[in-house]
Amino acid sequence: MRHVLANVCFFGLIAGFGALSALNPDAYYQHVQEDQPLEWSTVWGFLIAGAFFARAAVLERQKRRLPWFLAGLTAFCVLVAMEEISWGQRLLGYTPPRYFLENNYQLELNLHNVIGVNLRKQMVGAIIVVYGLLLPLLSRIPKTDRLLTKLGITAPPPALAPIFVGLLVLLVVYPLRYTGEIIEAGMALAFL
Repeated sequence: MRHVLANVCFFGLIAGFGALSALNPDAYYQHVQEDQPLEWSTVWGFLIAGAFFARAAVLERQKRRLPWFLAGLTAFCVLVAMEEISWGQRLLGYTPPRYFLENNYQLELNLHNVIGVNLRKQMVGAIIVVYGLLLPLLSRIPKTDRLLTKLGITAPPPALAPIFVGLLVLLVVYPLRYTGEIIEAGMALAFL
């Protein structure tokens, strides 16, 4: 049931922002900017997902297993959340180091705006394809699933594949200005 809800929320997000872009471009622009609800839903989605992955890692550790993959997912989710809010720059009101002022077009303390757009898209695409599509596919093969389990790799449920396919389509087609913000929110939902 929760997978169906996640898919409905994701495609509702796309439809809602698509309609908003067509019907009220100014409102669309406002909603995809920094410190607006879409960004904060992305931040909270990744933070809560990180907390769930951390809990799962602790439970695995109690079984005397090394939860390296779950710990990595925890770190990834927290890193993405902190990058989204520029490590608290606007919340705390500090000026980032000079490097970021010179190399980040948004003048923020975050790494994802320092690297090139194409590399960023390739990295996001790799995460979507490998984590969201390839791992669930491999987990459907019994022999491969046993290997993944032995290695401590946890695949997302195959029922989330429509979200990851949708994210990939958005990334490739990029139908709207600021589609990246919608992709980030969709990824937060998928990881959550």
